[in-house]
Amino acid sequence: MGFYGFFALILAGLALGPDGFKNFNTALRVFSHFPLLFLFEILFLYGPLLFYFLYGLARLTERETHLFNPLSAANTLYFFQGVTLFLSFAFLAYHFYATRFLAYLTQTSLDYLWMVRLFENPLHVLAYNVGVFSLLFHYGYSLRQAMIDSGCKNARSNFVLRALVFLLLLMLVIFLLAILNFVYHYNDPPAFLGPVIHFVRDVLSR
Repeated sequence: MGFYGFFALILAGLALGPDGFKNFNTALRVFSHFPLLFLFEILFLYGPLLFYFLYGLARLTERETHLFNPLSAANTLYFFQGVTLFLSFAFLAYHFYATRFLAYLTQTSLDYLWMVRLFENPLHVLAYNVGVFSLLFHYGYSLRQAMIDSGCKNARSNFVLRALVFLLLLMLVIFLLAILNFVYHYNDPPAFLGPVIHFVRDVLSR
């Protein structure tokens, strides 16, 4: 799952970089030639994700949360971890359906313009923004909890946690900018977004 997420991050970066159209399609073609890719995704990606979702659901039933208790920030974060568990699973399931499954079903190549057409619908843009944020929040908070539960509470652990937060924020920015890049493929972005997208493209082209 980590490899798949890393590949998605590379694709997002390629879409933002120079010759994004060409490089994005090239990377997808390389990935699509992986032997038994569809079966691999089912067995080693979506199967474990389904198990994790069911396991997380079982864990949530073991603990009561008090969202509106202002003195219990831990319970509030735990509540949002549960919410983002549902949102993340729904997002990944829809992403698989809207990209890999539909491409396989229609025997059509998944490419850059496929993503452009996907994000022509504002509801898809909203769903992906919420989904990406939920996924990264849930992933980061789960790693934090795993480190704390394993007894990692020294200065080095705190540094690792800060580095993790920075990395996840960077990933969030790259993914969101990639979505905006697809959204404004045919049109100029709004004045307040144009300089940001151009700046990222300039950085990635160096």
